[in-house]
Amino acid sequence: MTKSVQYRNALIRALRSNKLRAWRLGGRGAHIARLAAKWLGSLNRGGMAHHEWHYTPAEVGATWGLSDVTVRRIFAREPGVIRRSRSNPRRRKYVSMRIPESVMVRVHRRLTAML
Repeated sequence: MTKSVQYRNALIRALRSNKLRAWRLGGRGAHIARLAAKWLGSLNRGGMAHHEWHYTPAEVGATWGLSDVTVRRIFAREPGVIRRSRSNPRRRKYVSMRIPESVMVRVHRRLTAML
């Protein structure tokens, strides 16, 4: 199966998810991010945190009701996603992925616009 077919199938699964449709920014994660930013003293004068909250594919999948494989396929080519890979020819390829909250919101808006 080609990557474009895998991506299309991942989008179809995402659009069928009730959790994805019901998800709204500002849940528990945003509250924890504000508390962490306040605790670390990283607030600027405007009251906004300098650093953005980042999520693993498993966290996004649990929030949206999708598998982490589906989330990885959806965010594979998305700009702004942080990827770190291990390059050892003797071992399998392993890619660690972190998804910033702004990218998560952008993809959510794009996906829900398709509904």
